[in-house]
Parts: sequence; structure tokens; C-alpha cells
Amino acid sequence: MHIMSEVTRERPPRIERRRIMRSTYRTQAWLQPADETGAIRSPLIHTRDLDEVGVGYIARQDLSALGDGILFLPSGNGRPVRVPCRVRRSRELGGGWFEGLIEFINPQPMFATRRA
Repeated sequence: MHIMSEVTRERPPRIERRRIMRSTYRTQAWLQPADETGAIRSPLIHTRDLDEVGVGYIARQDLSALGDGILFLPSGNGRPVRVPCRVRRSRELGGGWFEGLIEFINPQPMFATRRA
């Protein structure tokens, strides 16, 4: 997928502000909106990186209107990890793609990698 390689290309920040490193994490995941009326379908997202407070993603739709939800991330045992979350940012990349950040409601230490 060309868009994924373009978005995930390494661009080191001018000033590193993160105390916790984001690990590369490329997979497909699903986001279940808190609105369970069925008015909004659960979108498929493509993750790019994550840490204990959130996950970076790209998607074929703008997720900014979703607000709170449950993120379903694949795990090694075949059962998805369910993480309560909120869409923190969604901005258009072009070509019908959006990138953004999904923030976890509570920190998820299992995803943390400490900076040396």
C-alpha cells in the first residue's frame, strides 16, 4: 500500500518531546463507535505506531465525528484486545485517506517502550 509507506516514512522530530517511544505497529484494527444505534458503521483502520496512550492510524474515512469508542486490536492468541478510546485527531492526507491519533481512555502499559 503506497499511502502507508508514504505516511510511515521516518521523519525525526526537531525536538523529541515524548518520554515514551512509539513502537511501529502495522496491522488492521476496528473501531466500534460509542453510538451503538448502528448509524455509524465500525470503520476499519490501518495502524502505524502505538504507545501506552494511543495509536496512530490511517483510514479511508474521516473519523473525527466518532468521538468515544472501543478499539479492537489483534493479539497473538486470536482474540482482539478491546481498548476504550477516543478519536483525538483526524486530518485529510489526500486521495481519500485520513491520518490521525486514537487516544486510549486509560494508559495501556502493555504497549509501552521506555526511552533510554
